Formats: sequence, structure tokens, C-alpha cells
Amino acid sequence: MAMTNESASQALVLDLIRNAGSWNDFNGSRIASDLEANRSLWRAAYFTVGTGKLFHDLTPYGIQHQFNLLPLRQLTEGYLCYDTLFLMPQPSAYDNLVQLASAWKADEMS
Repeated sequence: MAMTNESASQALVLDLIRNAGSWNDFNGSRIASDLEANRSLWRAAYFTVGTGKLFHDLTPYGIQHQFNLLPLRQLTEGYLCYDTLFLMPQPSAYDNLVQLASAWKADEMS
């Protein structure tokens, strides 16, 4: 259960992480619990599908939108195929947050 001072939106993201299940080394329940137990280390968490690029190419008419619709197909099969967790650390807690996240054995951290 999310902390009582958590925004409704952030609580939904934590529930999404928790309910994403376990596969390979990913353990959604553990990650959500670790984040809740160490709330002083981070400002925001977001779980999504990685695109390989953090920022899309800018065009003269604005930002070019690109969508990965694989999660939509997988939902009907009972799978949530999100694969990228973004964490915004508290200003002085970066190293401690990296240490916490290292225990989750992510394929890649940056």
C-alpha cells in the first residue's frame, strides 16, 4: 500500500510496478515495496515502455510523436510489457538511490 502522503498519480504508478509481476530478475512487488520504504530517496517514479531515445527529434513544427503500441497488444494477453523505470532522486540522495536500485539487478542503469 502506498504511503498516505503519496499523490494519487504516484500511488497508481507504484501499484502498476507492484502488479507488473516477476520475470527474469524483475520483481515488481519488491521494487514497489523498496521504493515505499525508502521514500526519502526519491521525488518521483515512472514506469513505461522504453523507446531507446529519451528525447525525440525536434522538427520545425514541434516534437515528433512516436508511440510503442506493443503494451496494448500484450494487455489482451494478460501481460504488462513495460520495461523502463525512471526515478527522480532527491537532490542529496542520488548515491543511496543508486545503491537501492542496484539490488534489483536491472539489465541497465543510467
